[in-house]
Amino acid sequence: MKRHAYLIMAHNEPEILEALLRMLDDERNDIFLHIDRKARAMRQRFAAKRLSHARLFVDMQPLSVYWAHTSVMEAELKCLRTAAAHGPYERYHLLSGVDLPLKTQDEIHHFFAEHETSEMVGFWNAPKQLADATRRTRYYYVLNRTKGRGNPVAHALTAPVRNLLLAAQKVLGIRRKHGDWEIRKGPQWFSITQACCEYVLRQEKKLWQTFRFTLCPDELFMQTALWNSPFRDKVFDASDAERSSVRAIDWTRGNPYVWQDADVPQLLASPYLFARKFSSTHMEAVRHIEETLSRTATEKA
Repeated sequence: MKRHAYLIMAHNEPEILEALLRMLDDERNDIFLHIDRKARAMRQRFAAKRLSHARLFVDMQPLSVYWAHTSVMEAELKCLRTAAAHGPYERYHLLSGVDLPLKTQDEIHHFFAEHETSEMVGFWNAPKQLADATRRTRYYYVLNRTKGRGNPVAHALTAPVRNLLLAAQKVLGIRRKHGDWEIRKGPQWFSITQACCEYVLRQEKKLWQTFRFTLCPDELFMQTALWNSPFRDKVFDASDAERSSVRAIDWTRGNPYVWQDADVPQLLASPYLFARKFSSTHMEAVRHIEETLSRTATEKA
């Protein structure tokens, strides 16, 4: 039996996570759950959770993860290492705790059996995106733990220092070097093969040399590692990020947009396997998708 590993990074929305776990509860799946260290109550809620069919591994020594910070990349690599130690697996899927599948487990496993050597990693290729990838890695970004969505007081106190250091680097002509790697950018979430997982983990030292003190490296490190490797030719569709990642994510109506019940027919009719993001403020959409997939699985059994 070919098994899949689901790596889930969560920090809030326990009701959505509960639904996600129910929908992934299949004997062919192992689930590795990383709940942000700062979300103690949520981690306690899931610490002793057991599923009916899938094996669930809850990381009881999780990292504190901060938006735009290298801790996001660190947590992803930790999840990959943990899962790989229990492998091998046919696939390693990275999901957030507010994602949901859009297909039944039979359909998902069948899809990956048909594309067994393809890497489902998305790439953003527009000139604006490529320029942003260069901007994020050109300078040393420090004090990023307090940036943006963190503590507003800490952000207000550290922002002037962070901006001053960035301005000084520009004036002094400081430019980071990345050796022979071309920096690429794309969605954080992926579904990769065992061989790709092993390759990425072998690149950890270089990944840290390249992306330490960069901005939002979670949207850079996987794409950069694959683009500069033999796996570049195995990317499912490097010209279409959404299709290549097999994930429905709407960046035009939000950051990203939160799917609502009116969107469910569109989601279920899409060719994609997963979608993000969902919210407990729109639980009717979550229930609609879960009930539809459960009914479909039963009818096809």
